[in-house]
Amino acid sequence: MCIVAIAVTTLGIKAFALNRAEPQETTAAYLRGLDAGLRSEGFATRPYMANSILATRGPCVLRARPFSPYGFSRASIESKGARIGPTQYAYEGRWRNDPPKIKPLTIFYVQRELARLGIVFDVPGITAVSVSRGCRELPVRWTDLTIRLQ
Repeated sequence: MCIVAIAVTTLGIKAFALNRAEPQETTAAYLRGLDAGLRSEGFATRPYMANSILATRGPCVLRARPFSPYGFSRASIESKGARIGPTQYAYEGRWRNDPPKIKPLTIFYVQRELARLGIVFDVPGITAVSVSRGCRELPVRWTDLTIRLQ
């Protein structure tokens, strides 16, 4: 009985939301926040390739870009960033060697469905960062960037 009630509720919400457009990520806003964070840490920045920022500070060179919670672009991002150095991932204020998977994807799906109903909120974004050998430490002030669906 409980499963039927959940199914009916879910279908009702989806039917109500059918007339709403598919929500889109605000990648441009995320890139602006990323750029501002890098500049505040003393990096010179410029747009680089698609949806990326190239940042330099002395011998340190970074290529930073948003990373989709779907994770399908990992191989492409890492191969393009290999010219600079290995890729690391910033999520929820921490650096990781591998991108997070289950938590950000689950949050993304919840956020997407609620955005169809007009309920929008910020969620932690994932940033892929290719790092040159000249970087002694990774920037920390911008590891908690958020992204919003609109």
